Amino acid sequence: MHFTAQLSLLGSHAMGTTDLELMNVIVDTPCFPKGVGFAAAMAGLNVARTGVAAMCNGAVEGALRAAIEYANSRTAFGSKIFDNQGTSFSLADVSTYLEASRNLTQKAAQLIDYGQDATLAASHAKKFATKHAFQSISACLQVMGANGLKDSYGIHRQMSAARACEFMDGTTEIQNMIVARALLKSARQK
Repeated sequence: MHFTAQLSLLGSHAMGTTDLELMNVIVDTPCFPKGVGFAAAMAGLNVARTGVAAMCNGAVEGALRAAIEYANSRTAFGSKIFDNQGTSFSLADVSTYLEASRNLTQKAAQLIDYGQDATLAASHAKKFATKHAFQSISACLQVMGANGLKDSYGIHRQMSAARACEFMDGTTEIQNMIVARALLKSARQK
């Protein structure tokens, strides 16, 4: 077994990413009985996808908090920029997406906690959270203008991390395949 040097990737500041090479590996004691390993790996992906959704929710929450604080303290043309309908409506949309994403993530987490199949719920949560995290953090950055790019706010890091999350544990296209299969299965059972 050989690990390469840590990969330097956009948006992966909080996780170590490396390549793993397995050479001449013999498994004496498997982790799971024959025929069970794939199902166990898929269950692990459900947990990972739900975790990615939760990470995205946290990133959006942080960006939203910073944007609200900024918009409520910054004045332009004699009033707080939060009082501008375009600004406040944009942040209201971010808040709505965040609430929806939290609910999808919580549903997936509850299914996992109860030992139930969370495949569809985890795919919904990951797909929605990663898509809307990037868009929402971008909207928060837009509210703050160039000031949002300052290291002190950290929004640029959250935005790049949200983009990286779209590729973790299955791309949006993979999540679409899972959702589409569930739709087809449901339609055929009727």
